[in-house]
Amino acid sequence: RLVLVQEAHIAVEQRQNEIVDVLQNWKEDKLTIFAENFFMDHSLESWKQSAAKLLSETGKILRVTTISAENQLRGTFIIEGEKKDIEVFFTLTPERIPLIQQLDLSLIEE
Repeated sequence: RLVLVQEAHIAVEQRQNEIVDVLQNWKEDKLTIFAENFFMDHSLESWKQSAAKLLSETGKILRVTTISAENQLRGTFIIEGEKKDIEVFFTLTPERIPLIQQLDLSLIEE
């Protein structure tokens, strides 16, 4: 059981880094981090446009905070930018290799 908890924690941190990377460039080979039904509600093109808009309002990324894990499969972190910050919440699938099944991006108005 301890091994599964450690693996889940590592997966959450790994996915955090991958989310930050994908939000900036959406390379095809990086999209394997998402569950197969992820793009059903919002298309890849919709995600690209939303992320680009948020990142343009954020400015240059200065820092990404440590993840605040809600549990073994959910977490929140902040992408701190020159102008504004983005709060990122995500949920992973309960699989041996967890994939992103939910992703919420919110601009933090200061």
